[in-house]
Amino acid sequence: MPLVPCPDCDCKKISLFENLGNGKCSNCHGFGKSPMDELVETFGGESECYVCHGTGQCQTCGGNGEISGRVETDDDTGQTRSTRHESGKEQDAEGSESSEDSRLEDERRDHGDFSSESDSAEPDSTGTYTGGAERGRDESPRNYSSGGDDSGGRSSRRYSRKSRRNRRSSRGYSGGSYSYSPSSSSPSSSSSSTDSSADSTDEAAAVVAGLIILGLFIWMSSCVVSLIRTQHPYADGTPTSAISSPGQATLQLGVMATASAVHGWRDYTPKSEFLQGEELFLYAEALNVNHDGRVDLVFDDRIVATNGKVIVNATVPVAKSGSTVSSWATWQGLWIPSDTPPGSYVASVSIRDNSTGQVGTQSTSFRVGASAEVQMGMLATCLEVRGWKDYTAQTSFMPGDQVFLYSEALNVNHEGRIDLSFDDSIFTPTGTKLLGTVVPVSTTATNRSWAAWPNFTIPSDAPPGPYTATVAVRDNVTGNTGSKSVMFTVSALNQSPTEEGAGTATDAVGDAIPWAGVAVSPDLIFARGTINAGHLILNVRFAPGTFSSSTTLVTVNLDTDQDPRTGQPGINGQGTMDADQIGSEFIVVMGSSTNGEQAQISRYIGPPPNRFTQIGHAPVTFFDDGMEVTIPLSTLGVDCGGINFKVVCSSRISASGFTSILDVLPNVGLPPIRVSQSR
Repeated sequence: MPLVPCPDCDCKKISLFENLGNGKCSNCHGFGKSPMDELVETFGGESECYVCHGTGQCQTCGGNGEISGRVETDDDTGQTRSTRHESGKEQDAEGSESSEDSRLEDERRDHGDFSSESDSAEPDSTGTYTGGAERGRDESPRNYSSGGDDSGGRSSRRYSRKSRRNRRSSRGYSGGSYSYSPSSSSPSSSSSSTDSSADSTDEAAAVVAGLIILGLFIWMSSCVVSLIRTQHPYADGTPTSAISSPGQATLQLGVMATASAVHGWRDYTPKSEFLQGEELFLYAEALNVNHDGRVDLVFDDRIVATNGKVIVNATVPVAKSGSTVSSWATWQGLWIPSDTPPGSYVASVSIRDNSTGQVGTQSTSFRVGASAEVQMGMLATCLEVRGWKDYTAQTSFMPGDQVFLYSEALNVNHEGRIDLSFDDSIFTPTGTKLLGTVVPVSTTATNRSWAAWPNFTIPSDAPPGPYTATVAVRDNVTGNTGSKSVMFTVSALNQSPTEEGAGTATDAVGDAIPWAGVAVSPDLIFARGTINAGHLILNVRFAPGTFSSSTTLVTVNLDTDQDPRTGQPGINGQGTMDADQIGSEFIVVMGSSTNGEQAQISRYIGPPPNRFTQIGHAPVTFFDDGMEVTIPLSTLGVDCGGINFKVVCSSRISASGFTSILDVLPNVGLPPIRVSQSR
C-alpha cells in the first residue's frame, strides 16, 4: 500500500521535495497545550491537549506526516485527496450491511469483545460511542478508544464518556461536556471529524474558563461589599448603634427608653403607654464620646406618627470640657399634645458626635391613649402673682390677708382655641366652704396651657387651723375635667407661724432637698399635734405629688419634758442638727413599706446619741398627701403638761436603705411645735 500525506495533521509540511503533513496535532498546533489549557493553568489548574495528551504529535500518523492509503481525484474539481485503505469493496446496501455485520461479529469474538454495541454512530445505553462499520476507516496505527486494543488492523473506535471524563479531571479539567461523533457519510470525513471534536472541546474549555473568571469576579465583589459595610453600618438596611471610623473611638448608642420620670444615669421609670397631654421623658445614652476630656454632642429627639409626621421635636446640645466620663445621657421631657390622636407612635433619638462627625440613630415605639382628665400643673397659695409660673408662694396667712390661688391647666389648646372653666374654693378645717369663685376662659392662643390666679380675702373671724384650697377645671372643648388641692394654715391674730393654735405649723412649698435616685423629694408643708382624751394625735401633710405611702418615711421627734438638754440631742442621728432646739425622749417612725400601716414608737436609752429601744406601735391612717397616727399618752409616760415636737422626712431607696433628711418642719433653727394638753 503506498504512503500518502496524513489528512489529520495540523498543516502541510513546507518542503520542495516531499508532499507530507507536518506531523503536528491539529488541536494544539504541536505545542501540547491549547490556549484554553494555558488559561486553566494560569488560575492554578493543570491541563494538556486532550487530543495528543501533551505530545504535540498528530495521533493519526504518529508525527510522521504520512499514512498508508491511496490518492483520489475529485471529478468535479480535479483536486486530489488522500484516503485510508478500505477493508473491502463497496457493495449494495443490504449486502454491505450483512457482510460488515458478519465481519464485525467475527472481530468481536477474536478480540474477546462481548459488549452490545450498535453499528451506528450513535451512543449506546451505557454512554459508549461506536464507530460505524459500514464505512469505517483503518485506524490500526492509532488508538482513539478509552481502553480498547489494536488487533487485526481495525479499531472499534469506542469513546467511553466516563473514562474520558476521568482522564480529563485528572488533568485539571472540571465541568464542560465533550463529544465525539465519527462520520459515516463519506470516506474523506476524517479531518472534519477531528475538527468537530476540537471545536466542541474548545467550547467546553471556554465554559470552564468562563466559570472560573465568574467565580473570581464574585469573590472580588464580595470583598468590596464587605469593605463598604465595614465603613457604612447601615448598608444592609438594619439600624445599628455602632458607627465606625478608622483611627477614632467608636460612637455607640446605649440604652434608650420612654419613661415617666428620670433621676439620673440609668435611673428611670420606664413607661410605654401615655395619655394625651402627658409628659414623656425620652432617655438616651451615647457611649465612648469622650475625646481627650471633651464631650461635644447633639441629641435630636422626636416623636413621629405612623404616617411619618413629626409630632414633637427637641434638640439637646451637650458641650463639656475637662470631663472624665466616657459616656453621656440626656432625658428630654416632651409634652404629648392634648389633641394627639390615640394610637402607636415612634420616639427616635439621633445623636451626632461633633468631634468625629459620627451619627447614630435609635428608636422605640409607644402608645398614646385618650385622656379623660385635664392635666393639672402647679397649684399654690401665694402672696403675689405676676404671670405664668411667676409668683411668690406662701402657706401661712392671718385673718384679713389676701390670698392668690395660682393654678395651671396643661395642654388645653385645640387648634388655637382655649375654652376652660376654673372653679376655685377654700374650705375651713371643718370642711365648710368658706370662699369660692368661677373663672371662665375663652380665647384664641398659641400656647398649649393656661393659668388662672383669682384672689380671696380671709375673713377677720376665720378660725385658725389648716385650710384646703381646691381648683376644679373643665375643658369645654373635650368635656374633660381635672382637679387639684393644696393646704395652707390660718393663724390666730398675734401668733407666730411656727406656734399656731394647739400645735400646728406650716412649711414653704418646694424647699425639700433633691436626692439622686429619688424622682420627687417628699416636701413637708403642714403638721399638727393635738392632745385629747389621753391621746396624742399627730397629723403630717406634704405638698401635692410629693408623698408616697410606700417610700416616704416620717420621724416625729417628741420632747416630752420640753427641755432640749435631755434626751436625744437634735433631730439627726449624730445629734448635731437643732440640738439647741429640741431633745427627744421618744421618736415615732411611720410610713414607707418598711413600716406598713403601723407606727413604731421607741424610747431614747443613750448616751451616746441614736440609741433607742422600741416600746410599742400604733395604727397609721394614710391620705393622698400624708398620714395620721394616734398614740396613748400612757405609752409616753405623760399625764399632764405639754409636748414639743419636730418632724423630719426621708425617702426609701432600697430594700433597707433610706436617704438622709430631705425636709424639716419647722425648718432647722426654728423652735419646735408646742402641744398643750386640753383640760
